[in-house]
Amino acid sequence: MLLIFVASLSLLPVVGVNLIPSMDQGSASISIAMPKGTVLSETSKVVDQVTAQLGDIPEIDEWYVTAGGSSTDSASVTINLVGMDQRDRSTDEVVDEIRGRVKGIAGAEITASASSSAMGSFGSSSDVQFQLNGDDTEQLRAIGNDLMEQLEKEPWVTDVSSSLDDAVPEASIVIDRVKASSYGITASSIASAVSTAVTGSVPTQYKVDGDEIDVRIMEDPDRIRYLNDLQGITVPAANGSPIPLTEVAEIRVADGATQITRTNQHRYITISANTTDIDSATARRNTEAVLDRYHFPEGYDYEFTGTMDSIVETFTSLLVVLIVAILLVYMIMAAQFESFIHPFIIMFSLPLALTGGIMGLFVTGNTITATSFMGFIMLVGMVVNNAIVLVDYTNQLRERGMGCVEALEKAGPTRLRPILMTTLTTVLGMVPMALSTAEGTEMQRPMAITIIFGMTLSTVITLVFIPVLYAGVDKFRHGRKSKKNKRKFHEGQRGEAMPEGM
Repeated sequence: MLLIFVASLSLLPVVGVNLIPSMDQGSASISIAMPKGTVLSETSKVVDQVTAQLGDIPEIDEWYVTAGGSSTDSASVTINLVGMDQRDRSTDEVVDEIRGRVKGIAGAEITASASSSAMGSFGSSSDVQFQLNGDDTEQLRAIGNDLMEQLEKEPWVTDVSSSLDDAVPEASIVIDRVKASSYGITASSIASAVSTAVTGSVPTQYKVDGDEIDVRIMEDPDRIRYLNDLQGITVPAANGSPIPLTEVAEIRVADGATQITRTNQHRYITISANTTDIDSATARRNTEAVLDRYHFPEGYDYEFTGTMDSIVETFTSLLVVLIVAILLVYMIMAAQFESFIHPFIIMFSLPLALTGGIMGLFVTGNTITATSFMGFIMLVGMVVNNAIVLVDYTNQLRERGMGCVEALEKAGPTRLRPILMTTLTTVLGMVPMALSTAEGTEMQRPMAITIIFGMTLSTVITLVFIPVLYAGVDKFRHGRKSKKNKRKFHEGQRGEAMPEGM
């Protein structure tokens, strides 16, 4: 039994760990990101190319497009598939085909992913997500680009992206302080001239029938339509003569972040990616291997966030709950049996119940998730019931004068019926949940499988292993008691013989 339990633990890396089961919601989404500043008409052309690739996919029921909502350079396509009973492929398989079809569309960054309504409450929508911490944004960008390049080489990674991917072109005016001071021009006067030319200034208001209308002074919009037009702006010198802006300043264009994120007084960026055909625990190990090979500059490091961080936090909490459940069950049984030995014997049905749950997940191709872990916690209270019935009746028979082996031989057949009834009612009650193929049942299925296999294997253990263990413990206790009595007898004889010798 011990070997079986140890062998089942070796299956854990094979079974894998995910936060929640993969759920087929029958919907997917395609995100289209054009270069910043792209007009809506160009974005719509790419959207048309994407939707043209969807027409002959039989699993697609309908789709709708959102373009130009938040910006003219982005769009999204939401896809609804037909019901699970009307298609042979899962949503993930359909999404894989869509990725292959839109991969060749140039001029845009296109990502496709299966939608899951449950992900919002458990973690991020990306399978892999970690943040790079540091102080300089450009250095973080360089590190992020290197790591993204390395991740894209891995066969199990898709849709690698960075939070800095949404950078926008930013024009900055760099003042030549020496030249500006020679003309008597200040930084504030340059800023005022540029602001007046681009957005205008309101020096006064015009009143008409009680209404006040702003009088805005600004350049002709046709003359300030493009960035190069800024070079024609003039700035008044100290003597009043107009000086071209390019004489005292330089216009530079660079990519600027749309937002600056900080944590613990340090800047950070987020790298995200999706995975194919591996569980979250394996994805974390593989990602750590890539990150550990990279030499981070001093002052820069990484930490996992999103789903991977939620996995550690969730399973740590569930492990604490499992330990507390075991302790509570043991203490309650110790109080009822008024013994520490008999509850200890009963608790030996737990390891093999956990083994049954792990083997069940392995056989059915499921991974260990938060819901299946809840099944393990439930098994703590379920599997001890059969052993309690058997051990308690054995104790009753021994109080009537039966020997240990005789009591066990009678308790097994006598309590077989209630033990089987208890097991069958629990197992059969979970079968519909384990076999259901309706949409949304993927969440509860691993828990049902864990309980079914755990209860079944623990029943066999209760009928075979617990009586053997009970008899072995009883033999050991009587052996120790016999040796203790012999030792006291010999010590008493020596004590009586000493006065005669004196």
